[in-house]
Amino acid sequence: MIWQVINSVVAVGALVLSLIVFFSEKKEKKLRIKQLLRENEDLLKAELRVRSDNSYIYIENRGENEARNIRFSCSEELVTNPDINEIFPYPKILAGQSVKLKYVKETIESIHQTITIVWDDDYRIGNKNEMVITLAY
Repeated sequence: MIWQVINSVVAVGALVLSLIVFFSEKKEKKLRIKQLLRENEDLLKAELRVRSDNSYIYIENRGENEARNIRFSCSEELVTNPDINEIFPYPKILAGQSVKLKYVKETIESIHQTITIVWDDDYRIGNKNEMVITLAY
């Protein structure tokens, strides 16, 4: 009689342990799938940022993919070398690359400029990043 109780307890314990392992593995698989989807999504994206240094504006691609058809706008008409109107829309900036524009300090009315960058990548058409940068006089 006691052996039947012990066998029943062991069987129930084994069943409970199996269910715990089954559901934890299922949850772990879902998390892994979500992570892989996010990683694959990141491979499709370009991430453009703008920064300024001395008398240059840099447009950098920090993403995993190339940015195409890059458009640039600024809160103030900047005089740059090369001329912004001649190089934008820019055809593409590869991952890890940047474009460097020299601006003419004497033409700046405000050191704070709102820059808007719009680009296309394999994830989306019309990505947009707007930021305020400080230009040096």
